[in-house]
Parts: sequence; C-alpha cells; structure tokens
Amino acid sequence: MGYNPPLVYYWKAFYNDGTELAQFDDEGNEHLFKEIDQSKLKGFGWFPFTYQQEAFLKSKGHNVRALPLPSYVLWLKPGQRLIAFRRHFLSLSIQTPVGVSSLTSHKILYVLGWQETIGGRNMQTLMYIDEEGNVELSSSHETARKEPV
Repeated sequence: MGYNPPLVYYWKAFYNDGTELAQFDDEGNEHLFKEIDQSKLKGFGWFPFTYQQEAFLKSKGHNVRALPLPSYVLWLKPGQRLIAFRRHFLSLSIQTPVGVSSLTSHKILYVLGWQETIGGRNMQTLMYIDEEGNVELSSSHETARKEPV
C-alpha cells in the first residue's frame, strides 16, 4: 500500500561542555528532539548514516538508509536559537466511487537553521536539505535589507 521512506540523515547535538547527544545511541535506541538541552547547545548537525549504522539500526527495527551524502553542521553564536526539523511531503491517489486512497510518494525534507532577535526583529536563516543532499538556503536578512529604513 503506502511507502514510508527511510531516514537518510540523523541529527546530533553538540554541547558547550564537549558532550554530544545523537538521535540514535550505541544500543540502537532513538532519542527525541525534545531531549536536547537547548541551554547547553553549541552546535547541531544532520549526518548521513554509514553502512555499518544502517545494518545495526535496521536490526533494531529502524527504517534508515546509508547513502553517500554530505553532512551539514551549524555552530550557534551567542543569542542564536536552533531551528531543526523534518518535513514529510505526501502524494495521494484517491479512487472513487469506492473511496480507496493510496500513498503514491513520500519525501522527507530536513531543515537546519537559526533564529535570532536583532534590533527587535526576528531574523532566521534556514537550510532546506532534500534526500539527495541538495540544499536551498533561505534568510529573513535578505528581505530585511530590501525594506526601507
């Protein structure tokens, strides 16, 4: 029926005390994003799975895929707040009159960026990373510069 694509990136949080929290630990348990201690956060990245990680995590029931993709890491400056999430895009096929629907495609977009208040304005810079490692960059600074002072 439907297709649930494997994750091709996992996240890792880097703390100012030198410790790290990865989405998947050495036992194959998955950590939630909400477990990240934002008060100690110095950096964050999306990393492709290695073939060894893929085999191990699949044996633990996780749907992941190793691909030769680049890593993306953001180092936060004082005052910047992390923005990181995944977006799922679904395409459905609906058949009538029976009313049966099926999933025809499911893609994941990985987002990484920062948010900061500068001069009373909310500024953001975001990277949109697709499942093939392609990136599109978006920044609220661009629109802020175009507006009259």
